[in-house]
This record gives sequence, C-alpha cells and structure tokens, in this order.
Amino acid sequence: MSQLSRDKKKRRAQRKRKHDSGSGNQSNVVPLFGTARRHVAPESFKSWLRDEVFPGDEEAVTHIGAYAFIVLDAVGQTNPGFDPLAWTTDDVDTMVSMLSHIESNQQQDAKALAIAIDTMRRYLVETSMWIGTESVSAYAAEQFALASGLELRTTTIEEVDEATERAALLDTQPVRRVTELLDWLGPHRPTTQSRWLKPAEARDLARRLDIDFPAHVKSMSDVASLHHLWGFAQALDIVEANTSSARPGRAAHLWREEPRIDVLRVGLTAWVRSGFPREYNPDIDFSSSLIGVVISGLGDSPLSIAEINAWVPKLGLSEFLVEAIHRRLELYIEEGWLTLEGDRYVVPVALRPAVVSALPLPGPPQD
Repeated sequence: MSQLSRDKKKRRAQRKRKHDSGSGNQSNVVPLFGTARRHVAPESFKSWLRDEVFPGDEEAVTHIGAYAFIVLDAVGQTNPGFDPLAWTTDDVDTMVSMLSHIESNQQQDAKALAIAIDTMRRYLVETSMWIGTESVSAYAAEQFALASGLELRTTTIEEVDEATERAALLDTQPVRRVTELLDWLGPHRPTTQSRWLKPAEARDLARRLDIDFPAHVKSMSDVASLHHLWGFAQALDIVEANTSSARPGRAAHLWREEPRIDVLRVGLTAWVRSGFPREYNPDIDFSSSLIGVVISGLGDSPLSIAEINAWVPKLGLSEFLVEAIHRRLELYIEEGWLTLEGDRYVVPVALRPAVVSALPLPGPPQD
C-alpha cells in the first residue's frame, strides 16, 4: 500500500474519533413520541433533481433517484436506528464499505451509487432537511468525493527501478526545461524592474526551450509557459531574481550534472502540484474531475475519453466543462506525465511515485 493510502487511512481514523467524541453524532431533534423513523420522499427528491441538478434529463433523474434510495435502504437494514435525515459517521462508513465491496466486482456501479448518495446528502443540506451535524456531512462529502478513486485506497504504487524512473523523469517537459533553463542561465542574466528577464533574453530562452514567443508580445510575463516556469524555478530556489539580474538559486547545485533521483522526483511532484488547488474540494467540478482522472490513471481502471464525455448526461456537467477537462488533460500529456493508452488516460508506471505525491487530499491545505 502506498504512503498516500496509509496517511489517508490514518487521517480518516483521526477524523472519525473526533466526530464520534462528545455529542458530535447526536441529532438535536428529540421526538416527542418514541423514536418514529423519519423518511425522505422519493418524489420530492426527484423534483429537486429535475429543477437543480439534471434539468431536461429524465433518465439521470430516474437513475440517481433510484440509486440513492438503494443505498439508504441498505444502510437502514444494516444499522438499527438509522435516521435518513441525520447520518452518523458509522452510517457513512457503512455506505463506504458497501461501495468498496461493489467496486471490487463492478466499479462503475460503485461510482454511480457514490454519486447518487452524495447527491442525496446535498439535497438534504440544501433543502434544510439535514438535521445531523455539519461535521458528519463534511465527512460524508469527503468520502463520497473519493468514489472516482476508490481504487486508490487499494492500489499499490509499485517500486520502480531507479534507472527507469530517472530516465522517465528526465524525459518529462517540466524537468527537462528546468535543467535547460539552468544551463542557459549561466552565472547571471539581466532582468527588468519587475524581476522578469529582459525581452531579448526572454526571447532567447524561449527559442532554447522551443516555446512560442509571439512578435507582438513584449514581456515574458505574457507568455504563459515562460511565466509558469520562471515562477516555478524561483519557488524551488533554483533561480534567484532581483530588479537587476537573475542567477542560480540556492538549490541550483542539486540540479547540476547528475541530480539525485529524489531531486528529480520532488521537481516533478512540485510541478504537478502547482497545477492543482492546494486543498481538494469536491464541490469544484473542474479541479475535482481532473484529480479523479489522474487518480484513476494511477490504478488498474483508468478512465476513458468516452467515460469522461458521459459525465455530461450522467452527472449533469456542461459540455463546455468537459471540453475544458480534456484540454487540460492534453496539456498534461504534452508535459509527459500523463499518457493516452488507446483512449484511456494513464499515468506511466515509472512516474507514479512522483505524481501520487502531488495529489491534493481532503483536509488542511498542503505546503
């Protein structure tokens, strides 16, 4: 099991202890006459789906509506006293266990059920029907958001032969450009008052890196690839720039001649991480969808182009958003740390140790 998997399991146990302590799992609504069980009306849920989530897609409304109640009914049979309006962490854990069991047999069904039950959670919260604690709702959202990467909890990131990993890392565009930038930089280069390379220098570097620098553009800050690389090199102390010149930074010596494998790995990890938000947020469709694709590409069930396109009718994502996801994935392929095998997005085995460490996780922002 990867270090990521072990760390996530540890954090989950810590969160569960926190949620279970005190009155964290207790509803603040006390029935006046016994413990009559509350219910969620199927037609009300479907009406909300039609209006808020899947307008004009009756097939999605039908399927999501049915799947959500399959999960609720199963938990009700498993956990005595289950309240569909006030889940506990034990209820959520039961749901996740069910999904994991299903995932081991039919992955797509598990994903559909996870999407459906999280949509039910959103329905209860957004319509003010939820009477459980905010912490349990957040815990549930976090667990269900990982549904597209259920395999990550059981996927082992295999050890890679050092020579193979080194060659793969050096072949990625970010690592290659950092090393070429240092070779080009020499002892120093002149900069502007804004700490960018002077235009003639910037154009020379762009030619070295095979980056397009349009004739009408005056500053390297307006060339996205150079802008990102320059900021990245400074953030890692590979380059140090002031208002008069740029020179190799404190970490530059680590990249000279034959850099150690851990230096190359950290470099790619930092580059990949810089393209994701600092904290995983399941409510941001674009970033969470990208993370889900990368997670699936680390395991044995990578997502295909067709499966991602199906998010439009199945999940209610816009065609514009799905097109933007594909464009960003094409950028990752150009950078060399993601590939298309057939029509499936796959992270090369030799690069998985670096990429897996770059993924943002639920919890506090990562440094």
